[in-house]
Amino acid sequence: MVQSLAILYVVVAATANAVQSAAVIKPSIEQAEDRVRELSRLLVEIRNSIQPRHCSDLLHAGQRRTGVYTVFHKAAGPSGQSVYCDMDTDGGGWTVIQKRGQFGNSVYHFYRNWTEYATGFGDPSGEYWIGNHALHALTSGDDEMTFRVVLSNSTEDSMSVDYESIRVDNEDALFKLHVGKLLGPEGWDAMVPA
Repeated sequence: MVQSLAILYVVVAATANAVQSAAVIKPSIEQAEDRVRELSRLLVEIRNSIQPRHCSDLLHAGQRRTGVYTVFHKAAGPSGQSVYCDMDTDGGGWTVIQKRGQFGNSVYHFYRNWTEYATGFGDPSGEYWIGNHALHALTSGDDEMTFRVVLSNSTEDSMSVDYESIRVDNEDALFKLHVGKLLGPEGWDAMVPA
């Protein structure tokens, strides 16, 4: 009978230790699960608070389709600005500042006044001008912007000219345009004085 009591005591002691361990582990698991839920919530908040400033930000966030997106540059306001993003040309991420073409508008569609050019006009899915305030906001930050001019005709022939940088001054400086060095092709620099 003495042996039975010893075995019973060991089993009871082992069971008591397991219950104590479970009591210690259970709050730790619950705390870890709570922490994971909190971190997941914070990640969602961070993702929602990070707003793309231009099409390159959208590209880096995983957007790969060319089309109209909303960006939140300094002049866009809390609801952002709809812009056309070219995600196909040379790796994508191009914020299109002007589109003209055969979209059913009058040939005079771009005959606008100062205010309209300052604020922008048109529809990014068709013909539009992004606006000089937007250009200033996009080009006055820390990001270095490459400037590309693409010209195409009705038969889809096109050519492009690239400049290493672009900056547009604010309205007080009359939205003066500054472009960097011509990257190519040689002989096509229309931005230098004649």
